[in-house]
Amino acid sequence: MADAALSAAHTLRRLFINQEDALARNLARQLMIYATGAGIRFSDRAAIEEILTKTKPSQHGVRSLMHEVVARDPLAAVWLGNRSET
Repeated sequence: MADAALSAAHTLRRLFINQEDALARNLARQLMIYATGAGIRFSDRAAIEEILTKTKPSQHGVRSLMHEVVARDPLAAVWLGNRSET
């Protein structure tokens, strides 16, 4: 039983490694949905691809993905206290 679980864990790990970009893309999409409270639009695809490009050197670490999502969100200035008074 333990050998089967270990084998399944190794198989899952290989799948994750082979699908690194797809997993990172999905996580970035989900983080953007969570951050904005809105669904992903066609116009958001370029931003997601840019996030993936910038986080590739860190192997799409969760912290890197989160930083890039917040930096691209239109509400980032409000969240970070950099809102310009008009």
